[in-house]
Amino acid sequence: MTIPFVHRNPTKKEFERFRLILSTYQDGSGQQAAEDEKTLPGWRDFERSVALAFGGISQESKFIFDVLIADPKRKDVYFGISCKMRRTLNDTKRTGRVTLELSNSSGTFWERLGQQDINQQNYKSKPFEVAQALLTQEREWHESVGL
Repeated sequence: MTIPFVHRNPTKKEFERFRLILSTYQDGSGQQAAEDEKTLPGWRDFERSVALAFGGISQESKFIFDVLIADPKRKDVYFGISCKMRRTLNDTKRTGRVTLELSNSSGTFWERLGQQDINQQNYKSKPFEVAQALLTQEREWHESVGL
């Protein structure tokens, strides 16, 4: 089944609800320990918080989007949200690279690379081919669920 997706921005009220939900994870219930004996939301906490704050459904699977929010004006149309929180932007100065998590479905990516005879032994010597293959996979995923 193809689920159509569109784009919208959160309201100020929704964003404040989201901020307040995330702040509750500092009470010891979050999945990630902080240095000051508090906790922070883990990735599953984060996805569930997004779903709760914006009236959506957390997918909790390898689906292309982590949270689906129903369009109130169109039946069977959803907004797709990808929740990313890996803190890799701070590594840019140290590594000289910016990383972006396109998906957490590495098995599907390796399968796609394997179709082009790219594997874990030779992928570093084929950066252009790897990038093309992974971006093509990502585009196909989005096209398969888009309007």
